[in-house]
Amino acid sequence: MSTSAKAAYPFLEVNCPLCGGNHFEVLRKAGYPPDFSVAQLQTVYRASSDHQLLDQVVKCHSCGMIYLDPQLEASLIQSGYEEMVDPVFVEQNQHRIATFSSGVQSILAKTGFNPAGKKLLDVGCAGGAFWWLRAQLASKYRASNRAAG
Repeated sequence: MSTSAKAAYPFLEVNCPLCGGNHFEVLRKAGYPPDFSVAQLQTVYRASSDHQLLDQVVKCHSCGMIYLDPQLEASLIQSGYEEMVDPVFVEQNQHRIATFSSGVQSILAKTGFNPAGKKLLDVGCAGGAFWWLRAQLASKYRASNRAAG
């Protein structure tokens, strides 16, 4: 990301969220247009955004974790979700739950993993579709979720 683009938006440089390392390889440079406003950024962060990822993607040299750095301030992302009325997301939710269910069942079948009594953590839970799925899996998981902010 160019220095001018970093200055134009509320970005924070972050260490690796897994190991705390601060050396990384850039896998994909940021793609923010030079005239992109903060108001436009808020429309990118909504449940059914049709925008491609604009953030820089990096890979930690220490542990291999792939993450975004720098990151937009969490308050900007949160306000984008809070201020957006998104009927498309609601319409798609039943399909999202079916997709998650199919994916989880496939992973369990292929790995032979027995989830009985295990914890399930949904990070970045957005509108909660995966959280709804956990109701179907409640006898197998003790579920917990975390969202940005």
